[in-house]
Amino acid sequence: MGGLNSEIRDDTTAIVLEAANFNSSIVRMTSSRLGLRTDSSARFEKSLDPSLAEDASRAFCVLMAELCPNLRITSALMDAYPQVITCPVIDLDLDLVDRRLGIALGRDTIISYLSRLCFGVEDQGATLRVTVPTWRATKDIGIAEDLIEEVGRSYGYDNIAPQPPSVTLSKPHPNKQKYFERAVRGYLTQAGGVDEIMTYSFDSEPLLKKIDAVPSQRMFLKNVISAEMPAMRTALGPNLLSALLRNERREDRIRVFEIGRVFTPAADDGDLPFQPVTLGVLVGDANIGNDPDATIFAHMKGLVMGLAQAVSRQCPRLEQGGVSVPWAHPVRQARVMAGDVPIGYVTEVHPLTLNALDLKHGTAIIEINLDTWRAQPEAAAGYTALPKFPSVYRDFAVVVGEDVRAGAVQSAIAGVNAELIRNVEFQSAFRSSDLGGDRKCLAWSVTVRHDDRTMQDGEIRDLEEQIWSALTDEVGGVQRT
Repeated sequence: MGGLNSEIRDDTTAIVLEAANFNSSIVRMTSSRLGLRTDSSARFEKSLDPSLAEDASRAFCVLMAELCPNLRITSALMDAYPQVITCPVIDLDLDLVDRRLGIALGRDTIISYLSRLCFGVEDQGATLRVTVPTWRATKDIGIAEDLIEEVGRSYGYDNIAPQPPSVTLSKPHPNKQKYFERAVRGYLTQAGGVDEIMTYSFDSEPLLKKIDAVPSQRMFLKNVISAEMPAMRTALGPNLLSALLRNERREDRIRVFEIGRVFTPAADDGDLPFQPVTLGVLVGDANIGNDPDATIFAHMKGLVMGLAQAVSRQCPRLEQGGVSVPWAHPVRQARVMAGDVPIGYVTEVHPLTLNALDLKHGTAIIEINLDTWRAQPEAAAGYTALPKFPSVYRDFAVVVGEDVRAGAVQSAIAGVNAELIRNVEFQSAFRSSDLGGDRKCLAWSVTVRHDDRTMQDGEIRDLEEQIWSALTDEVGGVQRT
């Protein structure tokens, strides 16, 4: 694209020939910025071979000499080539070619293909030293895989039989925490019939004040999402109660659970807070109300026992008392113990808490530290053969003081003879003015069996006497008459 003063006319007798190559990146950016696309920009932006400038100049001179016999070249070729391109040299492993293409072509075939494509090939045994020509060295051929592609293209990809890739998969690292949580979710949603919910990881300040349960220590947020949620939650119970409060007008029976972290400030200000993964379960039933028979509490105890089997852990022990959360019932509460380690609690909700929230549902809550429970040893799966000899069943109605716990009575019975007494199951509790205001009657069903023979009547009577003696000595119990 020249001007009138520089174009070739009929009276032109001398010309200056310039052949140039330009930086591809600069051409491409300039063309895009100006919105100017030309034949020249379309070529130079593809990184042409700089050596073509000299070859094109000489070819032009030869052509002009043929067209114009009187032509005289009056100057030598002047080359301004500040950064001469170097031809890459690549070591090509012959075994790599066979593995990548999936076919053994042979050394001579590979050399033949590369040589016909003007690559310089030097045979070095197991490898070939390949020199890339300048016109293939500009962003085209740079690594061994590029050469393998050239060989495969020359051979013909259609001539290579397709084969599935041979991929060796390693066993993934087991995420035991996720497996544990998944087992908990599976049991609660299927066997337990409980719906999972997700709540904010923050405490609701108005609700905590209503039930007088504002924690003395907690982590406050610098950028709160709501003025009513200024701090991280320290327990799941309040959020579960909030879910009950929002849904109790529409649902008579509410059964929900959540798995999430709670946040307890560390002793030192610079340390991160304790953030254990915790399970919270809430069951509410408007048809039970104040629940005089502790039906909901017994149901929650069953959920805990079923969870233990689902997560392959020993069945935890419930110890009455020791639950310090403000919404815990003063009597119907128990700590959940894995061996000697407390992992959570199960409790009915305190009547004052229900009144403060104006809830009519009989309600109970479970909270379990899943991280602590998961750290306990797994329960080994075992098998017990069916008994060869019949079992004997005896019922015991023992009158004890009101302050005597059922667990103490059960332990007294079971401890008489661990080999013969196979099961001690609670049946019922009875209170009457005939027993006295400070007395109650607990009924138990006891299963007795010998592994090697059928038990005789005399043995059974002796065992009954031993049980009554143990009940008298250990819990002050007497037989109900």
